[in-house]
Amino acid sequence: MWAEFKVTVSDNFDNFILLDFYTPNSPDLNPMEFFS
Repeated sequence: MWAEFKVTVSDNFDNFILLDFYTPNSPDLNPMEFFS
């Protein structure tokens, strides 16, 4: 996931957040932990 994360976040932050952070597969992820 994290290799994809590094590429995708630089390409399209907003869509990445919507599609990947807030999915039932990742209920414990908090994007603010990475971008605060």
